Amino acid sequence: MSVGAERVNGTVTIDIHCHVMSLESEELVRPYFTPDKDPFFRYSGPSSDAYNQKHFAEIVPKLSLPEERLRDMDRMGIDIQAISVAPPQYYYWTEPDLGVRASRIQNDNLARMVRAHPDRFVGLGTLPLQDVDASLAELDRLAHELGFNGVEICTSVNGVDFDDPRFEPLFARFEQLDVLVVMHPNGFANGWPPTT
Repeated sequence: MSVGAERVNGTVTIDIHCHVMSLESEELVRPYFTPDKDPFFRYSGPSSDAYNQKHFAEIVPKLSLPEERLRDMDRMGIDIQAISVAPPQYYYWTEPDLGVRASRIQNDNLARMVRAHPDRFVGLGTLPLQDVDASLAELDRLAHELGFNGVEICTSVNGVDFDDPRFEPLFARFEQLDVLVVMHPNGFANGWPPTT
């Protein structure tokens, strides 16, 4: 199917909230992960854990296989998706070097999907925000080498909000490069266990 074939009255349907899971980066960080490192898991209880385990097992093919995604897009009448990493794969909790490796793997995965289907996908890259200098370097790679015009970032980095001065150079670079910044939460940063 070509994108133009399903356009009605010249309109294009774009879905900007479309996550992609990188199985390669998941394997890379798995040895270092414990549930306390990620707010999505840290404040989850047994019933949420059981649901999430079942739900993620069901959706991993849709998150990781472009062919499944394209079938779903055609079925739903979506012409273009802006694809971005699944929030549990921000990996801000990793050591900076590992975070850089994971981000590059994820961005390269997104870029492969965009190159294979440039009329269906646009990429929103990810950054290793636990290291601002590394994020600046990866942002330049996204813009100049991979051709991305946007990024998806979490609403905070390991509990630190973006009004922290350390992020000023990053936001200045976003503005300089004129990239779209999509902020997407992952769990929440200030949960407390229930009292009994």
